[in-house]
Amino acid sequence: MTAHTQEKIPLLTLGTVFQRLGRSWRLLLALVLLFGLAGGVYGALTPASYQASSRIQVIQPSAIGEIRLPTLDMDTEEALAGSRSVLEQAAQQLPQEASQLRSMIEVAGHSNSTILDVTATASDPQQAADIANRVAQAYLGYRKQELTGQLESYRQTSSSSSNQKELSLSGGKIISQAQAPSKPSNFSPLQTAFIGAGLGLLLGLPLAYAADRYARRLASPQRLADITASPVALLVEDDQDESLSLLLRQLGLPRGQLAEAGLRGLTVYSPQPELARHLGRLLAHQLSPTPQLLDTALYSSASPAELAQAIESQQPLIVTAGQGSSLSQALLAADQTGALLLAFDATSSVAQVRRILASLTLDRQVKLLCLFYRPSSQKG
Repeated sequence: MTAHTQEKIPLLTLGTVFQRLGRSWRLLLALVLLFGLAGGVYGALTPASYQASSRIQVIQPSAIGEIRLPTLDMDTEEALAGSRSVLEQAAQQLPQEASQLRSMIEVAGHSNSTILDVTATASDPQQAADIANRVAQAYLGYRKQELTGQLESYRQTSSSSSNQKELSLSGGKIISQAQAPSKPSNFSPLQTAFIGAGLGLLLGLPLAYAADRYARRLASPQRLADITASPVALLVEDDQDESLSLLLRQLGLPRGQLAEAGLRGLTVYSPQPELARHLGRLLAHQLSPTPQLLDTALYSSASPAELAQAIESQQPLIVTAGQGSSLSQALLAADQTGALLLAFDATSSVAQVRRILASLTLDRQVKLLCLFYRPSSQKG
């Protein structure tokens, strides 16, 4: 990673989205489990309901005598089958009131056909079948009365014999009677649990993404890599030797020889001064010849020229930015040593990282590498 004058803006890719979701897997899992549990409880507390349907074929004579009847309108018949008049007739043979039946009955037609489905919903399967059948019969009885009334009106006004006009005035027939269902029509607790878990997942995905996108702390090396849009070194305290070896390779020092990489030393800067000093001591044992350690805090009141002269006269060395050091001092030291290591840990502020990266003004020849430090107490 070479020097930057401003922070890179990483491209949003599908891989980045999945990485962010993965880093917030605990939130996602919690929402899935919470909504799944809520769905299961809801399903367990919801009483079982049963649905039964009776199917009717509506029949309409084209004429009664010389009187032409209007074309059958299935929308009208659908409304009629669920009307109060029909339900009151059905209620005479049922324990429910007409007002109760209204909420238990649904009538639906079929497109481009003369078929009506009368569906009843009840807490008892046999009750659902009885209601659907009674309402279907009541509708056919009501329709027959209407057609019979039209025929009587014709007979009273016509001098023709009515015997030849005796047509089928049943108004329709039940082609499929409702049977008591064997299973409830509503969802089981297991099904509502899965539905709840699915809703939790749908809600959790954007929340988990936002939680990672707007997190205040780094928490992980992947988030640091997203911010820098560049590879990030990882130093794990539990695997210190291997981590330091890989870190040196990323700095272009596979054998720890500063001269081979054309470096006069290393500069280590961190928002946590103790972390910078700790890394400086670790690196000093890996480099050859063994560099001296210099803390820029000792030159907090010195001029930039004095700091540059002190660094140049003590090469090779590792410069650490301790308590009281400024970023500008670290950048000046990096110009002298030829390499800058920016170190962060899980507690580092995302805003602070962005501010540091945006403030970098280094010589083009200076090597820049960001590092995430994970102490032995952290896992994963």
